[in-house]
Amino acid sequence: MSSEWTVHSPQRQRKALDLQAEVWGEADWPEGLHSYTFYAGTDGSTILHYSQWRDDQAYRDFVESGRKPRMERVDAAVPGIERHDLAFYRLHRSLTIGSDEPGIVVTEFVAAGGPDDARRRVGTMADAREKARPSGLLTAGFHVSSDGSRILDYSEWTDDAAFEAYLAPQQDTGSRRIKRFRPYRSLRGA
Repeated sequence: MSSEWTVHSPQRQRKALDLQAEVWGEADWPEGLHSYTFYAGTDGSTILHYSQWRDDQAYRDFVESGRKPRMERVDAAVPGIERHDLAFYRLHRSLTIGSDEPGIVVTEFVAAGGPDDARRRVGTMADAREKARPSGLLTAGFHVSSDGSRILDYSEWTDDAAFEAYLAPQQDTGSRRIKRFRPYRSLRGA
């Protein structure tokens, strides 16, 4: 599952991230949640949430039984958070090229015309990335939304400079939905 929050300032971003870490550190770990990671957007106003669940139903059960109190605490301290891009994804293909700790995580959402089109596009994207093996790329995960309408290209890089070098020769990157995040906190179940 992936979602983003817009919090509108670096101060609010830090406060929301710190409180999110505190809330999750105090609460019981949800059944069916494998890992939950949140990232600070390099723009100073966004937060990326990336969680891995046993299945979609485990997340829905958590929403019904345990999500609301956590969100109420965050919302009380940081009012006006805009939550968007919540979607369920399945990892379709992944690459591991390096083993360093990531300095930056890059996401890009790509529209797809259904499950078959999404799988075809993922194959093309993953093959190109694997062939290029860009310097500084650590991992790439190509996820397809449950309905097949979107692809989430989630990649980890050593730093901004490596990603910039990869992006530089590409055409028309201005119209792409590329966002950058810094790792903040990663939590894992027992």
